[in-house]
Amino acid sequence: MELSQKKKTKSESDFPVSSFIYSEFGNAYRNKQGEPRFNRNDFRFTNQADIFRMEKKNVGVYRSAFSYNLTDPYESDVFGSFYMDFDKAGDIQAAREDALFVIWKMQLRTSFNLPAEAFRIYFSGKKGFHVVIPWKYMGVFPSPFLHEYYRLIAEDLRSGDSELDTLDMSVYEKRRLFRLENSQHQETGLYKIPLTLGQLSSLSVEQIERLAKQNFLIQYPKPIMQPKAHDKFMEYIKRYEEGLERKYRPYHPEPLGYVPESIQDLMDNGPIEGQRNNTMAVLTAFWRDEGLEYNEVYDTIKGWAYPDLSGPNRISESEIKATVRSLYYSNKHYSRKTVEQYAKEANDYIESIVGKQNKEE
Repeated sequence: MELSQKKKTKSESDFPVSSFIYSEFGNAYRNKQGEPRFNRNDFRFTNQADIFRMEKKNVGVYRSAFSYNLTDPYESDVFGSFYMDFDKAGDIQAAREDALFVIWKMQLRTSFNLPAEAFRIYFSGKKGFHVVIPWKYMGVFPSPFLHEYYRLIAEDLRSGDSELDTLDMSVYEKRRLFRLENSQHQETGLYKIPLTLGQLSSLSVEQIERLAKQNFLIQYPKPIMQPKAHDKFMEYIKRYEEGLERKYRPYHPEPLGYVPESIQDLMDNGPIEGQRNNTMAVLTAFWRDEGLEYNEVYDTIKGWAYPDLSGPNRISESEIKATVRSLYYSNKHYSRKTVEQYAKEANDYIESIVGKQNKEE
């Protein structure tokens, strides 16, 4: 896929939020033998979350962190709020301290300059805390790469003054599921409950767990976009796109101006059963890098394949076209060592055939 196809215009109007109406739901449970199981791939309208809760008795219920404008999340753009997951088995206190540190860090003027009310904090119901910042505060808009932008933000927050080993970096993916707020954990029986910043900082872990024996809601103020937070978000988009450009920047080696012995051997030996596709690809890449136009490369490879254009093991012209087109317009290159290995295998094969024929004679 070309880079121009991967990048999107950075305009919220190009991605109407109202079209992101689908979510993936999942359910954790135990089977009749008491073994833990997890079902997912339940795609439905996001506004059907309460129906899903009732179906599963509000126990072990999950929803995707992102919403989608298509029912296929891999083809869809994604949209959702920035989220973080702090957890550490056996050390909830460490997760709490890391969450507080990151919240403090994101309030700094030199960082996102977010107000305290921007942070939606949740006790997960078992071993950690989730922190969510509603998308409006950062001026977030949908993108196929929103999870990648969020990963860059989390990486920066995780490094620097202190390594936050409880901040889970594996959660930044298109199909990450998170436990639904005020749902019950299938193992502990505790609820995923919202907490104020004051409660997170002042309550003991035991007090938080006692609160989580029942569910409740917190009334939050309406989110308002913070200019500094939006500017920071746009900086991460730029960083990601610059990295994408470097990754997909075409590499054009200088033409050799001559045909190496290994390439000549591959040309002379013609198509060899079991090696035809690999050799075709190597030769296509070589002649392309030597500056031949597509049609010239195709004619060259077709001439090389001439012995196998008919017969029981024939190469079809459509197969040649598909291989040449794929390699010619790719950024695929072959090292000298690889080409020499293919040539050696071809030479060994030819020598074995010639030796067998001489022996029979």
